[in-house]
Amino acid sequence: MNVVDLLLKLLSFKSLTPDDAGSLHFIEEYLDGYEAIYVNKEGVKNLFLTKKFGEGTHLC
Repeated sequence: MNVVDLLLKLLSFKSLTPDDAGSLHFIEEYLDGYEAIYVNKEGVKNLFLTKKFGEGTHLC
């Protein structure tokens, strides 16, 4: 998927906090190879993605 198609796909989600309308699932699937961590806080779902590239210290 090229960058324009990706942008259009992301903009197509009818998301309005706290309803992500499937956008977080799409991002998780699109970024294959990353570990997804969902954090639910006060009814709002947040997605954090991590990927280990080496043995050193990394952020998030």
